[in-house]
Amino acid sequence: MNMVSQKKIFLMSTLLIFAINVFAQGDVVRQEENKSSSPESFKLELIKNKNAKEVVAEGGIRIDKRVVKYYPEGALDNTSKEKAIKLNHIYIDSYDLLNISAQNNGCELMLKNEFDLGEYNYLRNENERVTVEANFNGCFFQLSLYSWAEIEKLN
Repeated sequence: MNMVSQKKIFLMSTLLIFAINVFAQGDVVRQEENKSSSPESFKLELIKNKNAKEVVAEGGIRIDKRVVKYYPEGALDNTSKEKAIKLNHIYIDSYDLLNISAQNNGCELMLKNEFDLGEYNYLRNENERVTVEANFNGCFFQLSLYSWAEIEKLN
């Protein structure tokens, strides 16, 4: 083997090893990004007040405990009536249920009384609805999340 061939083989081997390392590191970064953006980890990061209780805002409007749990204790104590209504809407009912015919009555009641959208809010689009799938306590839902623009229109 001549000197030029040896140099070419060495250069190609070096480039191949470099490329393998770059792709492997990129895969690790993507895996870490996927881990940190999973709904489970997102939910843990969101909940600030695990023992949340309903808060009564200005005008006697009750802020549901499903909303309160995403705020530090006491943060919603002096909330205006308008903001309380909007917060309840964002976290509790700013969606349309797409597969209502597939649900039994127990699932519909559970969705209405226990489900919150806190862990799904990051999926909303600015100007158009997005469809998401949710499995809540054994009930499968397809939800059309209202866009932030639709929520902003709420008075």
